[in-house]
Amino acid sequence: MTTSKPRIGGGLVNGVTSGGTYAFIGGGSNNRISANADSSVIVGGGVNIIQRDADHATIGGGQLNTISPGAEQSVIGGGDGNTVGAIAGTIGGGALN
Repeated sequence: MTTSKPRIGGGLVNGVTSGGTYAFIGGGSNNRISANADSSVIVGGGVNIIQRDADHATIGGGQLNTISPGAEQSVIGGGDGNTVGAIAGTIGGGALN
């Protein structure tokens, strides 16, 4: 059976806002995938967010990382306090990038 509903594997207080088809949060705590960020993934960590319309974006882990609205196909591997604001932007890790 195939479904386009978002999935949350585990953790605490994680959420996917409506419209996030095929979105996935693996675990961690207080992670969010916002509206219409289709096929986006947060693997784990804490207080990470993929904002609206950032389709196919990925945050691997860490904490306080953000993929900005519309930053499709962007990746943050991990780290602390990183933000990607461009389409297909990448931050491998580190802090405050």
